[in-house]
Amino acid sequence: MSPTTTLTVLAQKAKLTDSNSPLSPSFVREKKKKTSGQLIIRSFPPPPPKAYARVTRIAA
Repeated sequence: MSPTTTLTVLAQKAKLTDSNSPLSPSFVREKKKKTSGQLIIRSFPPPPPKAYARVTRIAA
């Protein structure tokens, strides 16, 4: 699984679990066009720790 795919899945999970999240699917797509995967990770709202550590390692 590529870092981009992982980030997409994580973004969808974050959207499902956090109704107050500012991340809409279109917002995430816009960000992917302009930034690297690592910047996207760091700009997310507070992450679920386990899933997040995994993605950080993949993308770093």
